[in-house]
Amino acid sequence: MRDSARQSGTTQFAAWLAVFAAFLARHANQSDFALGIASANRADPKQATVIGPFANLVVVHLRLSEGQTFRDTLEHALSDPHERLTAIRAAASLAPYDAFVRYECAALLHAAGESAVALSEVNVALEIDGQDIDGHILRSKIFQRLGRLPESLADAETARKLDPRHPGAERRCAEASEDISRVCTVDAR
Repeated sequence: MRDSARQSGTTQFAAWLAVFAAFLARHANQSDFALGIASANRADPKQATVIGPFANLVVVHLRLSEGQTFRDTLEHALSDPHERLTAIRAAASLAPYDAFVRYECAALLHAAGESAVALSEVNVALEIDGQDIDGHILRSKIFQRLGRLPESLADAETARKLDPRHPGAERRCAEASEDISRVCTVDAR
């Protein structure tokens, strides 16, 4: 299951969700349904020691068709960005200390233009795993979109220090440096 999830670019949670959806569709003889996923709502590591109920139910809507393969089911279950983000947020609440899930959630939020929320997600992920090169590259891109160019360059340089041969880190450093040069040139005029 881990390999299937990795090949599809999803989490294991999403892969198991697709399996369960296919199972329900076949045994209920129904192709359009909603699943309620329990969400612990303990997204911040600081909440791990807080006593009290945080649980919530997240609803994921699925439509399956006859003859659909596992990969089709997985891709369909996560094709709608809102549904994908809902599923990933549910996975993040079930595995609040899984940096990969946090990075995936941050990347989706960033792609959807929700940069401020994406920044908080990637910050949590980097608290969990501060050595993740792709996490620093993603945060650099988020800082760029937010207009925080010095921080963007600092994260790009951190990624490059972690692995000087990483092509994404080198490219991100060049882009961040160009952004700062462009702003400095405009300010000088």
